[in-house]
Amino acid sequence: MLKKINRLNKTKDIQDIMKSGKPFYAPLLMLKVRPNQLNNNRLTVVVSAKVSKKAVNRNLIKRRIREAARALWPGTKCGWDAVILASPKMISSPGKVTSYDNIKENLRMVFKKSGIL
Repeated sequence: MLKKINRLNKTKDIQDIMKSGKPFYAPLLMLKVRPNQLNNNRLTVVVSAKVSKKAVNRNLIKRRIREAARALWPGTKCGWDAVILASPKMISSPGKVTSYDNIKENLRMVFKKSGIL
């Protein structure tokens, strides 16, 4: 789990990033980023019901994305707010969630595209 100062919790902040953030795409997810005036990065993960109707699968996807982000976090540049949106492609077959390694590779790819990593 990310430290509290690295979490983006306020609905207004998330909505602002969704409106004005710059999007970067990977096959399994999308990253929207916007610079902030802080000395740290903040992050949140959004998995809609379009990805999976089952809350169990959505929560599993969120946990895997957060863990992958936490593993990549030490190498990131400071001063960014980010929202990670999961794609319906995260569910490879009915009820089968994509592996952690695949998610981590997609996240690394999108972090590099955005210039955060």
